[in-house]
Amino acid sequence: MAYKSADNNGNNENKVKKFVNSVSEVAKPYIDKATPYVENAVKNAAPVAKDLRSKAEPVMENIRTKAEPVVEEIISKTEPVVETLKTKADPYLKKAKKATEPASRMAKIVTDDLSENAAKKAIKSEIFLQYNDHEIRSEDILEKARLDYINKGHKLSEIHDMQVYIKPNEAKAFYVINNQDTGRIEF
Repeated sequence: MAYKSADNNGNNENKVKKFVNSVSEVAKPYIDKATPYVENAVKNAAPVAKDLRSKAEPVMENIRTKAEPVVEEIISKTEPVVETLKTKADPYLKKAKKATEPASRMAKIVTDDLSENAAKKAIKSEIFLQYNDHEIRSEDILEKARLDYINKGHKLSEIHDMQVYIKPNEAKAFYVINNQDTGRIEF
């Protein structure tokens, strides 16, 4: 509770300062009009200006002193209203939070999936098939199958699906493209 009181004192000081500043803003046009007269008075009668300042300072201090309890009273009257609003708004905030939880979970899942997919794409992988005295990369076999298909008069853009079956003992690979066209390559 002492922490709250200290916090309120800090808030009260800020509010008093804001109030005093707003009073100063209201008085500014009048001060601006009086400035030439004051400057003239300072030139002609420095003691009068000093006297005016010494009389204005207590008035401003008096305003500050009188304003502080008013500001404190305003704060004390508005705090219960603010607390009531917080209490009344709390169930709605909880409902809103509960309603957004599925979307939040889905966003996390999607983000995790995207991160995982990005990581998979970032990994450079190669598969080598070694048999007897032969060695060939799987990507080279796929590329030879695509070229063989294209050399038979088809277009690369026609390939939507491709399976490759490797027979290392025969040094051959058989392919099926789009579940209908077949072919054979040697490596």
